[in-house]
Amino acid sequence: MNPDLHVLACAYAARPNAGSESYVGWAGLLAISQFCRVTAIVHGHNRSEIEPALPSLPQRENLRFHYLGETQNWHPNRMIARFQDWSWVTAWTKKAHELAKDLSAKERFDLAHHLTIATWRLPSPLADLGLPLVWGPIGGAESFPPSFYSVLSPVARGFELLRWSGNHITLRSRRMRRFASEVSVALGNNRETITALGQLGIPYNRTKYLSQSFLPAGKFLSLEELNEKWSKAKQSSGDIQGYKKKLKIFAGGNLEGRKGVAIALQALVRLGRSGIPFSFSFGGLGPELGHLQRSVAKMNFGSGTVSLGHHFSGDEYRRHLAEADVYLLPSLREGAPVTMIEAMACGAVPVVADAGGAPMVVDSSCGFVVPVTSPDQMAFDICSCLESLASDPPRLEALSRAAWARAKERCTERAYLEGIEEAYGRATGRNC
Repeated sequence: MNPDLHVLACAYAARPNAGSESYVGWAGLLAISQFCRVTAIVHGHNRSEIEPALPSLPQRENLRFHYLGETQNWHPNRMIARFQDWSWVTAWTKKAHELAKDLSAKERFDLAHHLTIATWRLPSPLADLGLPLVWGPIGGAESFPPSFYSVLSPVARGFELLRWSGNHITLRSRRMRRFASEVSVALGNNRETITALGQLGIPYNRTKYLSQSFLPAGKFLSLEELNEKWSKAKQSSGDIQGYKKKLKIFAGGNLEGRKGVAIALQALVRLGRSGIPFSFSFGGLGPELGHLQRSVAKMNFGSGTVSLGHHFSGDEYRRHLAEADVYLLPSLREGAPVTMIEAMACGAVPVVADAGGAPMVVDSSCGFVVPVTSPDQMAFDICSCLESLASDPPRLEALSRAAWARAKERCTERAYLEGIEEAYGRATGRNC
């Protein structure tokens, strides 16, 4: 810990009461401000949530914010909104760079740290300041497999094609290569991004894996206390085989095509045909919801039930986490989802795809990592995993305990801070 270390941070997205990118930015700022002083440049749309939260923070004296930019309205068409977003972020980045230059001319900073936007496709506004620069954790180099486009809605398919093109353009961008040459340490949140960072010219010894998703100690403890799965097993007439009547399966997040929910639904059709009772709930809304609801209406889940289109929050969300036996989200393009870590903290067994950040957390000791082969084969493999859990309650409990232990080992704020402190030390050449 070094209270004298002064960090200039960029967090375009950073809100206390949000998920995804905003969660990454806010949680990262709170974590690093525990051991150093932080001056953060954030977008103005975060202000309404940040300012009310500041007085209750123990480390509030270590955090100072500069707000830049005004809230703008999204176009209802997701594809157009995506172009809007990229345009706004690019314009904001230029303004943030000017502000960063002004701040660094007036104050002494030891280090620059880019938190969000957490993508490898856009240079940080903290470049060219003459400061050691830590970039990340970042992601985004994963590509949705073209052989899986058939499970997507037409809009999602077009979006993935656009994104695939963007990745290839980034690899050939002279601007990105110039920026990459300035990076002291680059933190990637999955294997694909680590590989892409090398292709941009960042030497392997200046890259490191670090998940951007973690749970603060207080949140981990509150979720841990909700878990009654093991006590229920012990109370069941001395026979663990008797307590499991229905496999409760859960997933959550923004419902996009990349999440692989269409593949999960195919697996659940197979599971229902086998006669195993189950319930599957997805906590979250998103652009792929209508497409998936139309698919569900045509499917026969036999002995199971499927529920989509819910926005769970507060106690209701925590109840679903606590009751879940399995977290099922075979996402084909994502970092390690915060919802997955929260579910593991409640003892849910993760079933994920071997893509993105999830397999950096999950392995066979605590869950299932399903190979990315074809939609039909993945559905078959996922169904086999679920059948094995439903037919073997002792194994389900053992994996449940292991999932909880893995989350506590790999996904805590302490683990995140250890990675950040190491990166700061490498970037500055001194012990942080």
